[in-house]
Amino acid sequence: MKLCAAFEKDEVLYGLGERSNTLNQVGHDALMWNVDTCIHGSGADNGLDHNESYQCVPILHSSKGYTLYVNSMYAGWMDFGKKTPYRYALDFNGPVTDIFVFTGTPKENLKSYTDLTGHSIIPPKWAFQYWMGGGAPQWTNHEDKTDTEHYQKALRAYIDGYKEMGIPHIAACYGEGGPSKNEPGYEIAAESGMRMLIWNHPSQDVEFSKKVLGTDDWRELPQITDKHFERVKMETGGPWIDFTNPNTIKVLREFYKKYFDWGLKGAMIDFGEFVPADALMYNGKDGNAMHNEHSYWYAKTMKAVFEERCGDDYILFQRSGCAGSQGFVGQFGGDQAARFYGLKQAFYSGINMGASGFNIWGSDIAGYNGNPTPELYMRWLEYATFSPLMRAHGVGTERNPWAYGEEATELFKKLYWWRENMLDYIYGSAINAHNTGEPLMRVMAIEFPDQDLADVDSQYMFGSELLVAPVIDEGRRCKMVTFPQGNWVNLWTAERIEGDRSIMVSAPDAHIPVYLRAGAAMVLKVAESLQICDSMADGKQVPVLLTTPADGKRTVRQYVDANTYAEFVTDRSDDAMLTVENVNGTKLEAVLVYGADVQSVLVDGKKADFVCEDNKTVIRTPNGFQTITVY
Repeated sequence: MKLCAAFEKDEVLYGLGERSNTLNQVGHDALMWNVDTCIHGSGADNGLDHNESYQCVPILHSSKGYTLYVNSMYAGWMDFGKKTPYRYALDFNGPVTDIFVFTGTPKENLKSYTDLTGHSIIPPKWAFQYWMGGGAPQWTNHEDKTDTEHYQKALRAYIDGYKEMGIPHIAACYGEGGPSKNEPGYEIAAESGMRMLIWNHPSQDVEFSKKVLGTDDWRELPQITDKHFERVKMETGGPWIDFTNPNTIKVLREFYKKYFDWGLKGAMIDFGEFVPADALMYNGKDGNAMHNEHSYWYAKTMKAVFEERCGDDYILFQRSGCAGSQGFVGQFGGDQAARFYGLKQAFYSGINMGASGFNIWGSDIAGYNGNPTPELYMRWLEYATFSPLMRAHGVGTERNPWAYGEEATELFKKLYWWRENMLDYIYGSAINAHNTGEPLMRVMAIEFPDQDLADVDSQYMFGSELLVAPVIDEGRRCKMVTFPQGNWVNLWTAERIEGDRSIMVSAPDAHIPVYLRAGAAMVLKVAESLQICDSMADGKQVPVLLTTPADGKRTVRQYVDANTYAEFVTDRSDDAMLTVENVNGTKLEAVLVYGADVQSVLVDGKKADFVCEDNKTVIRTPNGFQTITVY
């Protein structure tokens, strides 16, 4: 099937799953065949156009108000004016293909698309906290191979290192190798309330499978074969599991039993991109049809295995993916290099995934393979703080902040506690993404479709309230930020900025430009000081509302759980710069107003005390409130 159509000179086309090259695909082409980009090219700084992807999803948004979805798992090639200017060609090798055309705003089109293919998962809230971790070599004594307990020393050293920073609890550890493969790793993690996550490779121990299934006939095992029913030799490991075979669940259930007994709470679902075209699957399809679709069955099967033992208290994150796999698991960005080009790839991967219906996503802080510089670590840490999943993993220099110096350590503490401040906001945004298809990471064209911002590709909205502009280029100490119409407030300084223009802002290494929109409403948990980024190591958390002067009327909904939400209406009048209506009466002990020199405040019609310093105002509301008016 081949579809060709013209597009306009100023048209912007974006989406396509996890694309690491850029946002606007005009002038580029795209291979729609999942590959390990670290092996095949995109993971290398070799000048390729990066037209490959771990997760190919044939959804295409146009700035002209429509979205195309090609309902095909077959290999395809898409050209967006690279060969012929102002004409795109979508060529898929399947015998029959459905093409859906959605017309409306990008948010409306994403809702239609996710209604059709599946809504992104809602992980437990702890999954949105910071995870520490590392690849298998990080837990190994390379000088003494007989030291089988080194992982225990390394794990304790990591935990103690964070405690010395004033962080007594880390939500989870990705303990590839030793920590997750041995019971003492779980016991050590449990001492500090930390959860253990494991690595999953889609191959099988044949003898183990025979024992579980009670057969010596390898042809009855759930493994990928060729059309002659011979075992397929994969590029790495093997034999590989056929996830369309119902016996797969039986094998994996037994394989993971001891790990669940120890307390396992999640897994990296790796290496799903290697089904060869001549494979034959249990469901009767060949590898040409199943190469991309295999990721769907991989995700679905792993979800069933973990859900059976963990209920909804676990997190799975997959490297490969296809349309629909977002309904079963989260995703991770693959093996970007520990270089600035790797950070840039991770940035574009994240915003393109959001535009493709995938919302539970995160990259390896500072990249997977190599020895990051302190600058790279800090820049990637900043980006990860405003990604759906904030996770450390890599080989080479350990990915703990103290390995990168005092400045990196201080930045980590600031961003760690800010991440804890906005945990409820992130979780609520994930529930909203599940319900509506609205991404956690939203390119500007999705949030502001009527403001001619489709070609703004170096910033994004994180949820509905925060504009995030990470620095992704080496040596840069500034960032060009495009502010949509209205007023914006610097999250860190409370400086108010007039929008509808682009401004070069200061951005030293330990600073990421982040802005609150006018009339913002974010429910946070902060320390008793009522200052964001202050330590909450004592366990005391105060619920507050962070808001800003309004430009006009807005309604903001923040989910508490799948069935409950807090709702606020912010507005302004001729006299007041801000009114906040607490529609559901959410109990909040204070309101923080950023971006104004406040002169007076009314709480439920009565004059109230407040403290204003440097455009940051604190209004204590120990009895809650229904309406606040700020002058």
